[in-house]
Amino acid sequence: MRSRDWSTSPLGDPGTWPAPLRMTVSLMLGSAFPMFVAWGPDLGFLYNDAYVDVLGGKHPDALGRPFQAIWAEIWPDIEPLVRRAMAGEATFAEDLPLCMQRKGFEEDTWFTFSYSPVRDEDGVVQGMFCTCTETTARVHAEEAVKRREDELRELNATLEQQVAERTEQLRLYGDIIQASGAPICAFDTDFRLITFNRAHSDEFYRIFAHRVQIGEVFADLFPPTKRR
Repeated sequence: MRSRDWSTSPLGDPGTWPAPLRMTVSLMLGSAFPMFVAWGPDLGFLYNDAYVDVLGGKHPDALGRPFQAIWAEIWPDIEPLVRRAMAGEATFAEDLPLCMQRKGFEEDTWFTFSYSPVRDEDGVVQGMFCTCTETTARVHAEEAVKRREDELRELNATLEQQVAERTEQLRLYGDIIQASGAPICAFDTDFRLITFNRAHSDEFYRIFAHRVQIGEVFADLFPPTKRR
């Protein structure tokens, strides 16, 4: 910062900065959390090393320039918050969506940040101080989880509909089988009885004096002399 040419900056030479600004800059530079301060009528922009990643390709030219010039593409989104801070009101935004141009292209980002008014020795607001964190990765992760949950809910609804339709088909087939006067039965691959209608039960009982049961083995249903 000391090697920066401040002749074109609205902030002027650092040796002329008022004590509140120097104190805020000292606090900011000693933090590992992304921070910046914007000071004076043009809101000259100063930031710490942690904020460099937020700026992307705008660093180092952003140092000392007017706040609005640096973030012109998002100014309509943040200007109301800036105006409130400069009016003496601390503001806070959580996961605010911002379309930035910091890497040579438009990029959808999300940030959580606070703007706090900074006052001069007379108590007059002369600037604003910001602490911020980019939440883009978390927002994307949460959106991915939500999309997956929506997909699962849609899949479950589809499966439930298919099960309901299949159940209705089976019920219909069962009604048809039970209504038939012809003996009908079915066995699985182990020759166990899995279904039969009343006509089959009655006919089997008439012939063999035995009421068939689900799960009985085909061969076991007949007297030994009839199993071949």
